Formats: sequence, C-alpha cells, structure tokens
Amino acid sequence: MKKILLTTVVVVIAGFVMFTVGGALYYMDAMASMAEAFPEAMKAEPDMTMGLLNMVVIALLTTLSLDRMGVTSAASGAKTGAWFMGLLFLAFNTQTLAMYNTMDLNFAILDTVISVLMGAVLGAACGFGLGKFSPKS
Repeated sequence: MKKILLTTVVVVIAGFVMFTVGGALYYMDAMASMAEAFPEAMKAEPDMTMGLLNMVVIALLTTLSLDRMGVTSAASGAKTGAWFMGLLFLAFNTQTLAMYNTMDLNFAILDTVISVLMGAVLGAACGFGLGKFSPKS
C-alpha cells in the first residue's frame, strides 16, 4: 500500500508540472474557445478542486494499472503509459464526439496525441516510483 500511495504522489506531481506547461501551451486556449462557442455547456474557468481530484484519480488509476502490469522502471512505464493513456483518452474522445457537440474531430485527434505524450511522462514517473518504492526482496 505504501508503494501505491508514494507512487501516486510522484505521478500527481509529474502530472501537475506537465499540465502546468501543457495546459498553458494548448488546453487553456482550446477550453476558452469551447467556452465561447458553448457558453451554457462549458465553464469559463475550470473548477480547480475538481481538476485536482481528477489528477489524483488519473494518477491512482495509472499507478494501480501499471503495478498490476508489472511495470518497475521509467522506460517500461513510459511505453505502457503512452498506449494506456492514448487508448483511454481515445475512448473518452470518441464517446464525447458521439454524444455531444462541444468537441470537434480535430480537437479529439490532437487531444488523443497529446494524451499519448502525457501518458508516456506519467507512465515514466509511475514506473520510476513503482521500482523505487517496491519492497526489496
């Protein structure tokens, strides 16, 4: 349990740093455009409490999943995290495209590609943590 909690903290920190940079570069402008186009559906400013909770949930999901997959290094974590997050957000984005008018295909494709890159970083942090905090035999 200690390994899972400590690794989750490492992944949250990596996610926070990554989203601070990535969010500023891409997502904030995209969200502002969506809020303008869909004022009733999108918040002008994100709810940071829910955003932080989301980051913790994604970190825990990543940590539990990669631990079950036997990931114990940054390199294997990066590879596994890339396909894991890519597929997870491809599923989310295609579901959103199917159900709502708030996202266009270009955003969904770019978001999925960015999710692959973010997944590689989160997976590397996770693999590092799982290897570092695993009990020594």
